[in-house]
Amino acid sequence: MFENIPTSVISDVLGRSQVMHSEIKPIIDIKKRIEGRAYTVNAMVGCNLGSHLALYYAKKGDIIVIDGKGYKDRAIWGGLQSYIAKERGIKATIIDGAVRDKQEHINLNYCVCARAITPVGPHKGWFDELQASISCGGVVVNPNDTIVIDLDGIVVIPHYKVEETYEKAIKQLDNEKLWRIRVDNGEELYKVLGLNKNVEFFQNRK
Repeated sequence: MFENIPTSVISDVLGRSQVMHSEIKPIIDIKKRIEGRAYTVNAMVGCNLGSHLALYYAKKGDIIVIDGKGYKDRAIWGGLQSYIAKERGIKATIIDGAVRDKQEHINLNYCVCARAITPVGPHKGWFDELQASISCGGVVVNPNDTIVIDLDGIVVIPHYKVEETYEKAIKQLDNEKLWRIRVDNGEELYKVLGLNKNVEFFQNRK
């Protein structure tokens, strides 16, 4: 549904919000935009027990989203998990925390987004919470929210706003096509965007 819509446009129509922290990015060079349903994990710091269960509870087409509390010094996801995730049709994994085994992810061509990469592995001392409302990268993520990943970052579309957001995003793309035509015809971009008064105010201050 959103495969051809940039995360920047989606964020714009959501009030320039719903974007995860800029530190959380794909650790491999993804070739195309990724979209899926959120399967959430609320993890204890440095623990990956819940993510192991999520591998088998998440459905084909899901994106596993892990609130790792932003901890960067212990990886809570690794190459073997990505191997299983890809085999099961899970589209990507997002971690507000750290991952390891970058070369394996490159070889697998499986998208993991994380704040950091470290060789230090996880512990499994506590049980994490599955399919709960979580915070990941400063954004609330609920089960079955729509996640869109591209080279700019990650946007979260609340499940009750998917249709509305899609319609607004398509309109925005149509508007941008018209803007490009006007710019190609010689108009200044700030005029095309209706910023004349802002520019005049700036110029009058000189």
